[in-house]
Amino acid sequence: MASSDPGFQISKTKTDSHQAIWVEYQNNKIAEILYRGATLNFLSLSGQPVIAGYDLASQQPFVGAKSAILFPFPNRIDTGSFQFNGNHYQFPINEPGRQNAIHGFLMDMDFQLVEEQVAEEETIVVMGCMYDGKLPYFPFPFYFTVQYSFSNESFAVDFAIQNTGQASMPMGLGWHPYFTLGGRADDWLLHLPASKQVMVDERMIPTGNSEKLEDFQQPAIIGPRQLDTCFQCDSAGFSIALTNPQRSQTLQVTFDTSAGYYQLYIPPDRGSLAIEPMSCSINAFNNRNGLEVLAPERSFSMRGKVTIKTG
Repeated sequence: MASSDPGFQISKTKTDSHQAIWVEYQNNKIAEILYRGATLNFLSLSGQPVIAGYDLASQQPFVGAKSAILFPFPNRIDTGSFQFNGNHYQFPINEPGRQNAIHGFLMDMDFQLVEEQVAEEETIVVMGCMYDGKLPYFPFPFYFTVQYSFSNESFAVDFAIQNTGQASMPMGLGWHPYFTLGGRADDWLLHLPASKQVMVDERMIPTGNSEKLEDFQQPAIIGPRQLDTCFQCDSAGFSIALTNPQRSQTLQVTFDTSAGYYQLYIPPDRGSLAIEPMSCSINAFNNRNGLEVLAPERSFSMRGKVTIKTG
């Protein structure tokens, strides 16, 4: 146990299936971070759980990419295939029903605890992962860090990638948190920024067309809508508000200008809404929409913040 203030505490747990870091505030658990993928598996703000995480007691706990850090690409690559600097690469097909590669591989890698800071108003946990470029479909070494910053009423996340190799590296970054405010998504209000919907085919690959978003430009009930939809922000960076009117609680999810896209997804149980910031579009390794090419020793970062308000 490490603590410099009675308000915050950090502890570590280990079971046969996973290792985790718990953050507590005033003896209440407010966050769980798994070493696998540096996954934020639980988050509570002002006493309200706002992240729907994995059921680690289930036989197949890691289904749904919940709170997964999506790297070296978010979303999908068409048939898992791409070319870069005259070379052809083939990611494994891990979405067999649509014959795509999805969400990269960082979420399956083990991280290490790099730093922990416990202060009066905020606790910080930094996790890091060094990748040596050993996979033939992505032979580009990198060092990835994520900093989680916790207070009682807000949460911030900072992602950073450094190209540690000798060649330029193609990359896109995303995050896959499932947000909840209790009850069902059908009853929540959603308010989206000015955006364009990225139109996709039956395999969820962009067609090259987009349409101006007309819905949710003012807070509106989600209702029975099915969402698994990508949007491009009219202005880079975004702020999205999700409200449970029965509790008079609003969750505000904000990301900086590195997030030019976002994906919304409601899972079958409709108990959460995934709000997924992305630095690039779907299939960016092929269509180059938002693709970053990181030179050796250069870095890329993305920052986001989540707050909750009542009333």
